[in-house]
Amino acid sequence: MSQISSDKGTYPSNIQRRITELLARENSLGTPDFTISGDIALILSSTPVSLKNSEGIFTRISHTVQASVEGDLMYVRQKEPSFYSRFKLPSSTSVRMFIGMTNQLPGQMTGNPTLPSGHYAGLYYNSALGTNWRFVHAGGGGATISVQNAVETINPHHFYLWMKKAGGQNNIIFQYDDNDRYEASINIPGIVTPLRYVLAIGIISGTKQLDIAKMVINSEV
Repeated sequence: MSQISSDKGTYPSNIQRRITELLARENSLGTPDFTISGDIALILSSTPVSLKNSEGIFTRISHTVQASVEGDLMYVRQKEPSFYSRFKLPSSTSVRMFIGMTNQLPGQMTGNPTLPSGHYAGLYYNSALGTNWRFVHAGGGGATISVQNAVETINPHHFYLWMKKAGGQNNIIFQYDDNDRYEASINIPGIVTPLRYVLAIGIISGTKQLDIAKMVINSEV
């Protein structure tokens, strides 16, 4: 592949990319949901709620058992997908949350007290483990868990995930808001294992919500 060089680095001249984008919206009937490009969006929720204010538009999914939005198994680490989500978790009590990429179903990521075996990487919260976010990743077996910042439920937050191919950096990189990045090079998703995006909450008790503004995946074609 030909490249372009500058004082900032060397880049491929072929800039064709595959972009998936999920955005909160109200449809033509005024019903809150999402618009999706480049993938499907399977929504499991009680009646979604639209939240519109100076922070933008969010679609709130909620339930007494589980609420989620998921895509299809169509991303692999060898294509170097980058993942971004803007979200808000309104309550940090009696709830589990996963946002990221996985070969598991949403209920497998949030429906049990412990994380499953599988291939995944994402931002995880489980109130039974304490009041901190956790970066989690797995390469076919159990999860590696890294404790991060304390959960904050007032403001929207940003989560970033970069997956790097074998033959390159061969790692994954996490970032929450403007905090330090965390890098992992072992126990990470396989290079050709199909992954889906998942934004999900599992409820330990009561009714819980997850507010989603957007999700973007940008990968090689």
